[in-house]
Amino acid sequence: MKNLRQANQNLRKYILECINPENYDVKANTEGEKIKFLIDTFKSEYINPKNLKRYGCIEKVFTEWLNGLPSAFDIYFYNYNIVEKGKSLGFLSESANERQETIFHNGWLTRLTIAVKKLAKEHGLELGK
Repeated sequence: MKNLRQANQNLRKYILECINPENYDVKANTEGEKIKFLIDTFKSEYINPKNLKRYGCIEKVFTEWLNGLPSAFDIYFYNYNIVEKGKSLGFLSESANERQETIFHNGWLTRLTIAVKKLAKEHGLELGK
């Protein structure tokens, strides 16, 4: 398995590649513009008092938004693709067993949420507020 630092850098690149403002009337070319677009879209589509109450924290609200496969964020959602992406990013070894693959798959959206939150913070943005 590649080291964790490299895997996280690979994940960052993947996230930026998945941000898709194509169906929105927005230009987002730089890393900062892409993250701002993603956060703004999330806020307008999914943050409301009902969801905050239902899920309890902004990170869980974001994860649930991802679970709905928003058009602004073209992430992998099929089990096989998620596992293969985990291997190519460096989070899973090529010889990962079924248990390791399942654990990675089950944590996929949470991992994306944490990485997006970190990217947002680097650009002076927050998931909530």
